[in-house]
Amino acid sequence: MTTFLGQTNLPYIEGKPLAKTLALGDTPNLEAVLQAGPDLILARKPEQKVYDQLSQVAPTVILDIPSDWRQAFREVGTVVGHEKQAEEWLSNYDKKAADIRGEISGYVKPGSTFLYLRIMPKEIRVHGTQELFGATLFQDLKLTPVPGLEQVKRIEPISLEKLPDYDADYIFLQVGSPPREATNRPKRTSPPSPSPPSGRT
Repeated sequence: MTTFLGQTNLPYIEGKPLAKTLALGDTPNLEAVLQAGPDLILARKPEQKVYDQLSQVAPTVILDIPSDWRQAFREVGTVVGHEKQAEEWLSNYDKKAADIRGEISGYVKPGSTFLYLRIMPKEIRVHGTQELFGATLFQDLKLTPVPGLEQVKRIEPISLEKLPDYDADYIFLQVGSPPREATNRPKRTSPPSPSPPSGRT
């Protein structure tokens, strides 16, 4: 697989299930692909430019990954002949999401609004309701987005002066991008049991 910031052990995956994965570089190293000897290559649309070279190594499928991660997941399942397993996984995921929604309702007042905000070195980003973690919060967990967030189609940089326009009751805040050494962080421990929030967070 190609790497992310030089790593195959992604910082948001528990443990190191990809520790033995052959790293192909942040952009695919064709020589490394050849040495890996794959039976099938799944590539993203940016790799279209090297499709001819990749297809000489093994059958290659270029996936135009949609913003809807569920659709993307189903497409991969179809390519590898595991449509049934993909649907079973999604069904289990939805059951877990429903359980978590029930837990959240015990701590959050009905109608409370949420925002996912990311602070980057040079800009502040607001994530829309369909994009990445925003989709998890607002589509899967069915939290209520702060008014105005529905206007954000994907990810929108905003100025600090505009931040009060998104006056949410709760903010999920992410700071920066994971560094290359992110996978060397101490292993996370289980957090203590949550207690009902007091006031605005």
